[in-house]
Amino acid sequence: MGKEKSVIETSKFKVQIRVSSDGTSTVIRKELPFIVDKTDKSVAWLVAQGFKESEIEIIGEKPANWDALFNPVKIEVNG
Repeated sequence: MGKEKSVIETSKFKVQIRVSSDGTSTVIRKELPFIVDKTDKSVAWLVAQGFKESEIEIIGEKPANWDALFNPVKIEVNG
């Protein structure tokens, strides 16, 4: 019998946001303290820190302000 190779699974996400039904969220960063705040403030904080949408794992329901902050509507003005 050959040796089995162990596979170490690494997450593609840099941060998690756990959304609670009470309007709060917990932001969990690797090897750093977690942050608990209101969900809208947590999402705004993630944007301000420069996290990309693809780097964040959402646990629970997607926050209502998510698309407005990560994918704002762009209006082109033709002059």
